Amino acid sequence: MTEFHVAVYGSLKQGYANHGYLHTAVRLGDYQTEPRYTLLDLGFFPALIDEGTTSVSVEIYRVSSATLTNLDRLEGHPRFYRRTERQIIGFGLAWIYIANKEALAGSHYNAIATGVWGEEF
Repeated sequence: MTEFHVAVYGSLKQGYANHGYLHTAVRLGDYQTEPRYTLLDLGFFPALIDEGTTSVSVEIYRVSSATLTNLDRLEGHPRFYRRTERQIIGFGLAWIYIANKEALAGSHYNAIATGVWGEEF
């Protein structure tokens, strides 16, 4: 069985609404991205933009190909988010969902300076 490493930073995190998508996954720990992103608060979930200077807090999971397919569906890959492999500090490469800026065009969202979604709730 093929397995993948996925970094999650929003509603897929433990304790949040979409964590059930990871019910068969193995949590590998808490990590930080490189400081090259902007994390936006979209209300019920965040969006990661591939520009900026913020290091974002992520949970890393080992998932099956079936789970990865389900996550792609949930995240609207590749239209709303695109799954991209990126370096995670202290871990290595993992897939992470990055928002397509075009999908957010015309709307204004607040940046989360701490890089941790969910703290403000």
